[in-house]
Parts: sequence; C-alpha cells; structure tokens
Amino acid sequence: MQKIDFIKKASNTAAIVTAGAVLGLGGLFGSTANAVQLLNESFTGVSTPSNAWISGGAASSEKACLTAATTSATGSIPACVGGPFDADGDGYLRLTNDQTTQSGFAIYDTPISATAGLDIQFTMHQYGGTSADGISFFLVDGASNPTEPGAYGGSLGYASDSVLSAPGIVGGYVGIGFDVFGNFSAPTFGTGGPGVTPNAIVVRGSEATNYQYVNGVVASSSLHGTNRTDSARDIRILVDTDSVMSVMVDYGSGYVTELANIDLKTINGNTMPSTFKLGFAASTGGQTDFHEIRMLSVNSLQPNVSVSVSHSGTLGIGDTAPFYVNVSNDANAADTTGSITTSTTLPEGIVPVSASGNGWTCTITGQTVDCTTSTALPAGSSLPVITIQTRVDSVPTSTTVLSNVTAANNANPSPQDTDTVSVVTAAPNTGIAQASPATAIISTLAGMGIVGYVVARRKNLIQ
Repeated sequence: MQKIDFIKKASNTAAIVTAGAVLGLGGLFGSTANAVQLLNESFTGVSTPSNAWISGGAASSEKACLTAATTSATGSIPACVGGPFDADGDGYLRLTNDQTTQSGFAIYDTPISATAGLDIQFTMHQYGGTSADGISFFLVDGASNPTEPGAYGGSLGYASDSVLSAPGIVGGYVGIGFDVFGNFSAPTFGTGGPGVTPNAIVVRGSEATNYQYVNGVVASSSLHGTNRTDSARDIRILVDTDSVMSVMVDYGSGYVTELANIDLKTINGNTMPSTFKLGFAASTGGQTDFHEIRMLSVNSLQPNVSVSVSHSGTLGIGDTAPFYVNVSNDANAADTTGSITTSTTLPEGIVPVSASGNGWTCTITGQTVDCTTSTALPAGSSLPVITIQTRVDSVPTSTTVLSNVTAANNANPSPQDTDTVSVVTAAPNTGIAQASPATAIISTLAGMGIVGYVVARRKNLIQ
C-alpha cells in the first residue's frame, strides 16, 4: 500500500456552504485556500441545517442521531434517545449504538456538482462492541430522490440483499464499505464478490449493475477500536475529473492509499452523473459496535501545479550554460484553466541570454526570465520544458537560482523551487613558462657551485 502523509483536518462547527465559498482546510494539496467547498458538516453540534439531511433507521431500531443534541430540532437529524451523550461542539453522528439488530442512515439531500472532481473527507469510528457489521459511504445520482437506504446487515445500507429480497438504495452509483465483519464482499449482497472478508474496504457499483462487486482489499490496519478515541480513522475519497476514484485511510500515522484507479465510468456502463447526493449507513446483527461519523467536508478538486529548476555540472567563468524549468500538475488534481506563468531569477554574474519552450512566450528583464502559456495542463501531466540559455560572466553574488509558478485556483498558492550553482575560477595564466621541479632544483644547486661536483662524482662512480 502506498503511504501518503497529509495535514489533518481541523475541528470546525457545523455549516452548509454553497458553491463559491472559500475553503480553509489543509489537505492533500497543501494549502487549499482557493478550493470551492461544497459541503462542510461536522455533526459536532446540537442540530443540522433544516431539511438538509434525510435520516432514520429500521422500524425496530434506534435511528441515526446527533450525540450532542438535547432535543430534536425541526428538520434536523434528531437527538439520540437517552442523550445528550456529548457536549455541544463535541458531538458525533451516531448511525447505530452497540445493541443487536440496529441500523441507521443519513443522506445529504442536496445535489453536489462533480464536474471539478470531489475531495471527500470524514472521520469514522467503529468501537465498543463485538466487531459488526460496518459503515458504508455512498454516492447516489443527484437526480434521484432516495428516502431510505439499501438493505441492512451485510449490505451496509447500500447494496441489495438477495436472500431477503431487499432492494439497494435508489439511484446508487458507488458504495464503499468499511466492513469490519466482512459480509459486504459476499455475493448475496449485490452481485458478485469473493465471499466474506473481514476488516475489508470494498467498492460496489451502481443500482444499474445491481451493486456489482468491483474491488476490495483487507485493510492495512484494523478498522475497529476498543473505544471512541482509538477507533478514529480519517477517511479521504478522491474522485478526479476523469471520474477515477481513490480511497485512503489514516490509521494514526499518515494516510494509506487502500484502493486506487477505480474508474467509475467503466464500472458503471460508461455513465457519470453531473451531480451526486451522498450518505452514510451502518448496521449491527448478532454482533455489534457503535458506528459514528464526524468532520465531513466535500470540496471540488483544484490544480496542483509545481515547478522545478535544474542545470548540470560545475560552471566556469566564460561558460555558456542552460537551465531547465519544468512545470507539472499532480495526478490527483484538477486540470488547469487559464494561463500559467513561471518566473526564474538568476544571481548577478550569470546572465540570461535567451529562453524558449514549446508553447511558452518568454521575456527577459535583467536577471529575471518570465514565461507564460495558455496551454491547459491536465492532471498527471507536464508542460514542455523551458530552456534558459545563460552566460557566466563572473562569480555570482549568490549560489541560488529561484523559480516559481502561478496558475489559476492552484492548491498551493506559491509553489517554487531552487537550484544551487557552483562557479569555479581558473588558475591565472601569466604567459610565463613554469619550470619543472627538477629544473628548479638543478638551477638552485648551480648557483651554489654544487652541480659540477655532483656530476663529476657520479661519472667516477659509473666508471
């Protein structure tokens, strides 16, 4: 499994934010100050915005609830029976308690645009019982209007159940099971699957495919904990602008990519809704756990453009030397829109003479080279390299070449790179031939009247 470190989400109060609002959370792409936030709901307070969520559970079960709520506000996810269990600002969305045969769900009932990709984050807790069943997160077609989840038990509230003839969720597009017990992998819960696989992360397809089993892995660490604190698992789900999904889990020491390159169009008949609704569900059976969610955020993806600058070898005064500037976009990012500009500054003593690159327009002002292109940069791609030809006139005033790049709505607002240069000075050439050490010694001895004696003695010895 690939391990990736991310900045953890900060706790924040519950809020629903319309498209166009500014996001201030750190994440996969460093600073995300320019990202469009589509949904931000912490579930830590005493209510959710009126009529934003549809929630409930099976008739014989306690329903999904807010653990910090004292009373059930109109249109909100309700308070838990017997609650509150947590203080206002420190609550959770509880999908089930730790009793047998429980079920609960919550569906966000406003369509969210997926055209710029999706970056979905939340914290999940499964703890306190005997390890069953699990939690599902799902996306449904934004044009559909589900009022209840799919089948419970091994279906985790997303898929169908052929044994009970229970349907899956209406409009389901993709469901991800964080399945402690393991039944979400069984072929009776939808179509296909390898069989019961405990502690697994599993993807099932759309309602149109009868919730076809797509892929699954045994989790890199336990999805279950003994208590709320040690059961915290930060989840990150990315859907890029090509509809390719990745699923990551932070078990406490950095995110691990558990599933990657899930092409949602391919697994769902080459169709992709322009909007989605989303939700959570969980269930228990003869074995139990508390199942809880908090700190949900959904954001559009951004470009994540970076720059590198480099040269080869040690330079000498009088040399001509090329420097290379490369601009690339992260694979798990959005395509760029608008122009991209690089600016590279060379130290005094290294003179920029020319700059060019396919599709780039470059200008030189003093020690600075600026290049601009209107070429779109898809995720996972690089632009043609910029070559800056230079002349080394003198020992530079600094050893650092600095290059930065700007792109519209970039995840990192100020990406830059540096290159360290070394310039050597050649030994001075006086035009006077230098004597060899042996010649210098003989000359010195001759001045002392010793050479003739040494040579004479040597001749006598030879004879």
